[in-house]
Amino acid sequence: MRQDVVDYADGLLPELDETMLAPETISRRAYRRQELHEVWHVLTAEERALVAQADLALIAAADMVAVYWRTDDIKRNREKYQPPKEVWWWWLHEIAEGAFPAELLPKAARP
Repeated sequence: MRQDVVDYADGLLPELDETMLAPETISRRAYRRQELHEVWHVLTAEERALVAQADLALIAAADMVAVYWRTDDIKRNREKYQPPKEVWWWWLHEIAEGAFPAELLPKAARP
């Protein structure tokens, strides 16, 4: 198992560890998820499954983490780099608000 996969899932599974709800702590998950997106093609099926489970946990916790996505360096970098909506992990604040396009969420997280 790749360490970057383990690092992403740590604190998200089996559910969000509330001690991660601190500035610059929970938001690191967006950066880690972006790194995994960039190497997705080399992840094993087991690694992809673990990432998918962690994705669902992060989406389920969107209400709790949205405040950080609105205020810390996630917001600054989102405004600076303008990531597309297809990389949903940059847009958890919109997911929490119900304003994010459901069709761009992972299939398992769609209503």
